[in-house]
Amino acid sequence: MEPRNLPVAILALVACSSASHPRPQEQTPSAVVPVERDGVAPLHACRDVLLAGQPSEKALRALAGDGLALVIDLRRPEEERGYDEPALVRELGIVYANPGFGGPETLTDGTFDAVRDLLSAHEGGEVLLHCKSAVRVGAVWLATRVLDGGMAWEPALEEARRVGMRGDAWEARAREYVQVRSELDWPQVRGEIKKRFPSVRHVSIGELAARLEREGAPPLLLDVRAPEEFAVSHLAGARNAGTLREALSILGGAPKDGEIVVYCSVGHRSSALAEELASKGYTGVRNLEGSIFAWANAGRPVVRGETRVERVHPFDRKWGCLLDRRLWSDLPGGDK
Repeated sequence: MEPRNLPVAILALVACSSASHPRPQEQTPSAVVPVERDGVAPLHACRDVLLAGQPSEKALRALAGDGLALVIDLRRPEEERGYDEPALVRELGIVYANPGFGGPETLTDGTFDAVRDLLSAHEGGEVLLHCKSAVRVGAVWLATRVLDGGMAWEPALEEARRVGMRGDAWEARAREYVQVRSELDWPQVRGEIKKRFPSVRHVSIGELAARLEREGAPPLLLDVRAPEEFAVSHLAGARNAGTLREALSILGGAPKDGEIVVYCSVGHRSSALAEELASKGYTGVRNLEGSIFAWANAGRPVVRGETRVERVHPFDRKWGCLLDRRLWSDLPGGDK
């Protein structure tokens, strides 16, 4: 059999893919049970998935003989394993994937997504999901069990600890990811904005695009985001006004019934400013529904200065889930 190897680049999957393509959940999640095997500890099994610490060369060969078909190695490539694990896996004709990471701060949404997608897509044979001591395995497994296995948080957390997860930081990182993937979606966000700001009027992406293409004076565009977000990209012609004072300064003596369109990342901040401007007598102000995230997701142009660009500031990992991952600019600390 020709061995298949998945390069790390393939594992840089688009974040939110799991949210966009939910997997069917088990009606009754299968049990995770401890397994004894020479050369690999700790070791637990859940149906055809083995959750483990670093296997020895002998143990890996034995697992291959028992039908192992996929190895998901969560260790960084430079970590010492005692032998060349990728080469051995290829020699054994097993699929090898290495979405490796170090501490909790390096466990990105994309890595969670990659592991979940690998587990979901795999068919036939056993899967070995391992790191050095199963700490990292437990953190990834916790999110997988909640989002894909239909488990409630507390039993999934207890199970992850039995598998090997230790430390509050790992639990917090898994919780953050689960909240992002299970709670944020466009219908919910739009509904919450309209409920919180019932008096604010909105304009759709299509309506604004058509309005900007018509002859005549365009509406005044106010970008309500922070300067560092605005600096990455913004709608052409927009002015940056993160506060009411800044907005009023830009508006100056403009007619209070003139067209004003405000936007931010998804619409929370801009709706708040629209409400404040309306209280000051500005009757022509509307919020861009979905704001710059929805605008960019729809393929509408954003610029930096006078130059069209293909990047948008994602605000943070949580809210960035609503922005096409291919459009993300870097976040502070190098996270993407």
